Amino acid sequence: MVVYEVNLEFDVAIAEEYRAWLDIHIREILALPGFVSAQLHEVLDPRPTAGRLGLSVRYLVRDDASLDSYLREHAPRLRADGLQRFGEEGVRIRRRTLREVALDNIDQPSSVRDTQPQPGAAVRDRRRQQAAE
Repeated sequence: MVVYEVNLEFDVAIAEEYRAWLDIHIREILALPGFVSAQLHEVLDPRPTAGRLGLSVRYLVRDDASLDSYLREHAPRLRADGLQRFGEEGVRIRRRTLREVALDNIDQPSSVRDTQPQPGAAVRDRRRQQAAE
């Protein structure tokens, strides 16, 4: 899985209109192949510029190919829509792509460890099984 993160900072004067548009925009992206889920966060730190609000959208994407397809086939149109409505100065945008990295040998409370899949566990289990054979 890949995380596609979009960080937004916009003027409080357009906040209501922008949030209404953003809700529709997120749903449109989630309807695309490979997009699994989205989370919307208010940015607390670093604090947005005075008179502006900050939001961060984190999309969970199935794989690199799905993200590449979005960036190539859909992003130009969706980005142009936002620019047309709010302009370049109305909304400042930073994007980044993240990939989960396995944490080995990290102590977690058993309630967390037992309920969450451990990244890389299937590979480690397969290697152990092959070594035993």
